[in-house]
Amino acid sequence: MGTVQTNPYAENATALHIKFPENKKQPYYYPPFDKIIEKAAEIASSDSANMSLQALLQIWPKLPPREALELLDFNYPDQYVREYAVGCLRQMRSEVHIPAVSVQFGVILEAYCRGSVGHMKVLSKQVEALNKLKTLNSLIKLNAMKLNRAKGKEAMHTCLRQNAYREALSGLQSPLNPCVILSELYVEKCKYMDSKMKPLWLVYSNRGFGEDSVGVIFKNGDDLRQDMLTLQMLRLMDLLWKEAGLDLRMLPYGCLATGDRSGLIEVVSTSETIADIQLNSSNVAATAAFNKDALLNWLKEYNSGDDLDRAIEEFTLSCAGYCVASYVLGIGDRHSDNIMVKKTGQLFHIDFGHILGNFKSKFGIKRERVPFILTYDFIHVIQQGKTGNTEKFGSLLQFTHLGKKIAIAAAQFCHLLELQARLCSEQQKVEQTTEMSTQSI
Repeated sequence: MGTVQTNPYAENATALHIKFPENKKQPYYYPPFDKIIEKAAEIASSDSANMSLQALLQIWPKLPPREALELLDFNYPDQYVREYAVGCLRQMRSEVHIPAVSVQFGVILEAYCRGSVGHMKVLSKQVEALNKLKTLNSLIKLNAMKLNRAKGKEAMHTCLRQNAYREALSGLQSPLNPCVILSELYVEKCKYMDSKMKPLWLVYSNRGFGEDSVGVIFKNGDDLRQDMLTLQMLRLMDLLWKEAGLDLRMLPYGCLATGDRSGLIEVVSTSETIADIQLNSSNVAATAAFNKDALLNWLKEYNSGDDLDRAIEEFTLSCAGYCVASYVLGIGDRHSDNIMVKKTGQLFHIDFGHILGNFKSKFGIKRERVPFILTYDFIHVIQQGKTGNTEKFGSLLQFTHLGKKIAIAAAQFCHLLELQARLCSEQQKVEQTTEMSTQSI
């Protein structure tokens, strides 16, 4: 059936090469590659062993991206190991807007677009729409200093009703989801948000799958890549939980960086921030956050009977999931304005500007006092408003403990986390250096 060949460099590489030429081009190796590469740090100090490893890498089949990422860690400093890892990752996406990369990938993209005329038309339509949105956003930022909010919104609607804008922004495939066709703008429902970069809140009729209308937020001036990374980690965490038979009702919404410091964010329908729910339940804004019944009453307003029980179960599961996620990923800047709840009870977090322990501080005092958010009004909902209902709270603790155990046990998740932690650490050092330089000037 096959042949077995021993390797004289068994201490530093594979001991056995088992070949089945009729079934597989590459031979099977024992021990497997992940066991061999653990010795890479030791191999780096031995010339003979290093040559053996280099020869092995030349014949070894490509690793999956998750496993190849581990080889980029500083524990594997050998040049050939890193080149092998880069070769495994070369087919993945790259940042083509960077000049050093665009030269290599520009020709590949051009060849693809010339060979795919149908997709080229879709992409051209999306690029045209994004350019129009950038222009509109710039006008709104300029008018925001001159006009009040009502007149600014009216000026925005006037622009969107122009033929050039209507044609560019209608009938395009959503960059966030190719199954969704952004058919026509509901101009009266469109607005801009109050934050510094004045993001555009756009509402479309949907000619694809799902709901009748779909919302999209366009941001220009904010780097969404860190949000994309965090949401990708949440999807991976959710996948690991589901593979282990645990569905914690996570909601990693769509987010896509479409260019340098610009991008799109999916609007989750029928949802509100905790802050808005609390504010709408109280006549006095200063005391709104202290109303423990606000969230539970809001869920009761949209759910009753069995639906309310399901909504509280959704809330409990998703609350447990995001408690674990925010703790494991070190997500900071958590407050009632970036935690949202759907009318069905599903809780989810937004705005991931501070992750992996990169927390805000003021005058040397860290603003984060707890590793994750579990407020008294959350517990009040989980206990269904009954103080002595410890059974429901016990379920939350059980889900949280199991979710944390599964998340930390996943090797590929840990590799991604370690790499990003070092990246964020270096980024934080650069930001601190820049801030110090600015202050000294």
